[in-house]
Amino acid sequence: MQSPERIHPALWRATQLAQSAARTLPTGHAALSAELPDGGWPLGSLIELMAPHPGIGEIRLLRPALAQLETRRAIALVQPPHAPHIASWMSWRLDPRQLLWVAPEKPVDALWAAEQILKNGSCGALICWLPHVRPESLRRLHLAAQASDLLFIAVRPSSAAQKITMKCIEKLVKRIPAMYPRPLAAEDVSAYADGAAPPARVRVYAALGRTTTLYTDAACREDYRDRIDVKYNNAGDKGVLGIPVTETLRSKENERFSTLSYQEYEVPGGKPLIFEARFDASSRVYCDGKLSGQFVARPGQDYEVEFEVADEICRLHIRQVHADGSMTPQQARATPTICERTRAPVRIEPRQEMQVLLFSAGEVQIQDASQSSAPQRLSDDAGSSQALQQMLQQASSTPGTRLCVVVPAADYSSVLHDAVRERVLDAPQVLPSLWEETSTVNQRRNAAADAPVDIAAAVTRCKAFPIKEFAAQ
Repeated sequence: MQSPERIHPALWRATQLAQSAARTLPTGHAALSAELPDGGWPLGSLIELMAPHPGIGEIRLLRPALAQLETRRAIALVQPPHAPHIASWMSWRLDPRQLLWVAPEKPVDALWAAEQILKNGSCGALICWLPHVRPESLRRLHLAAQASDLLFIAVRPSSAAQKITMKCIEKLVKRIPAMYPRPLAAEDVSAYADGAAPPARVRVYAALGRTTTLYTDAACREDYRDRIDVKYNNAGDKGVLGIPVTETLRSKENERFSTLSYQEYEVPGGKPLIFEARFDASSRVYCDGKLSGQFVARPGQDYEVEFEVADEICRLHIRQVHADGSMTPQQARATPTICERTRAPVRIEPRQEMQVLLFSAGEVQIQDASQSSAPQRLSDDAGSSQALQQMLQQASSTPGTRLCVVVPAADYSSVLHDAVRERVLDAPQVLPSLWEETSTVNQRRNAAADAPVDIAAAVTRCKAFPIKEFAAQ
């Protein structure tokens, strides 16, 4: 892999020290140079030295670097705590004639003198002692230093570092509500009969190489009811829930060299939804990571979600769809990354609804495993295909639904059975399923292998399977 700094000098790996194109001056201390970006004191920049009190060895630390400066360029000392000791400078092999000692009467004069030295640029180094200075004054000096090639050192008390830390903490605390927003509150549904709000409907577009994930009744990424991954290969033209046609849908229908792919779902009305969009690892372009947003879907309203890539920019659009097909963009907020664990149980498990299909000669019985009502009976011929497709679409649109298909034999084939298998192969992630033979059902209930199996026996057997057994066929 090409080194990041070869791509752009402002790029570097997180495990590296920052790199820059600025010139540096070796510190003369190997251990210190190893800890500094580019291995030395940066020139044309503000360097702050934090000392417990002034005059404890600042010049001794800087002596190796100062000795490397051109002798024709002065070393300016502004507002030093003590007068320079010429004998010491000579013993360090520094030319006293290079010294420019500035002793202003007022702190404001020290700042003015430092700025003028930086702007003039004739000095090789500027060391300025600033016991009390405002942040905006430091910023001004830093900007002036950037236009020069001086070694600029500001010596400040170590207590200033504590103030800087506190300022950073204050800014961080102010940003916490935006970084970790409180979970969205569900809409008040007391006005609805028995507090049961009608569901909302959502159309999610799919595209090759992209995945859009929907979390329903989601307080955060870790606390949700259902999770649905919408991919290009498990979403077809599924617009049977009746969400009005929008301009987005029409434009996608007219796209050349592209197959329209989307899915529509019913979701709890008045509950928070989270959408996440990302490129698959094998086909990632433009975007790295996830686009994510959270909003509350109002009861009885329609919405559509689109993961758009245009001009090498990735966007996640959430729009409300009105009865006439017009759309209103929805303001989604950042998805909370930390759960407050305010409800019990903390994690609501996905629904575990199951449709049991029992095939026999010329007939199929369909039973919701959670219901005790009479099963739906369909003749196993082409005349029942539409009714079967409607049932399968309803199952696909209800997150967490799985199919348990009981057949007379492993190689069983019929008009409706083959339609079910084709639908499952078309959307394996949407409709997890498994097939079971009637002989195995009889074996589990200690009946003869050829004994007739009714829908109640089929439901009992299907309920005995753990969820993990329902895999994409």
